[in-house]
Amino acid sequence: MKKKIVTLVGALVFIAAVHADTATVGATVNLNGTFFTGNDAWSLGTNAAPSDLVDGVYQPTSHQWNHDSVWWNGGQNPGNNIVVDLAGSYLITDLKLQADDNDWYNVEYLGLDLAWHLAWSVSPPGGWGLQTSSFIVGAPFVTSSFRLTAAPGDGYYAISEFEANGRKVSNNVPEGGATVAFFGAIVGLLAIARRKILT
Repeated sequence: MKKKIVTLVGALVFIAAVHADTATVGATVNLNGTFFTGNDAWSLGTNAAPSDLVDGVYQPTSHQWNHDSVWWNGGQNPGNNIVVDLAGSYLITDLKLQADDNDWYNVEYLGLDLAWHLAWSVSPPGGWGLQTSSFIVGAPFVTSSFRLTAAPGDGYYAISEFEANGRKVSNNVPEGGATVAFFGAIVGLLAIARRKILT
């Protein structure tokens, strides 16, 4: 029974992701802190514009981490963060991040309570240079903004692309009656699956 529920939930979330809109299209990106500075050879890079982070263009795998990216020295500027304001509110189903290969990154979302909540802790994927990681959201959430921060790593951090997918909502409800029922079913099945797995 547990296997069937997990399989069904996985299929529904996959379908939702396939039919999702790219929420980050038209988003406004704000860099908070000091970026593109260093005191060694790594300080020489090719800076991306903030808007490049949501343009849908991914760099080749293993592209030099501080070329065509938003990068910063975490040792000198540990409080840096990047805020992505969406052009509206979305029920988010999946996320994607292209970033430096050997660091941790946190993707937070602004909740309906106007507080930041962790959506995804992105572990280092390995390899070299810029690498792309993807994440299917276990329980879709509604948000209008994301905040990207770096966690411990080698002290230099870089992000070249961020993508969030989901359905646009009005008054915190997905647009279209069928969409409401569809995502309601997903959330309900996820809750059932979670209870079944934990028991």
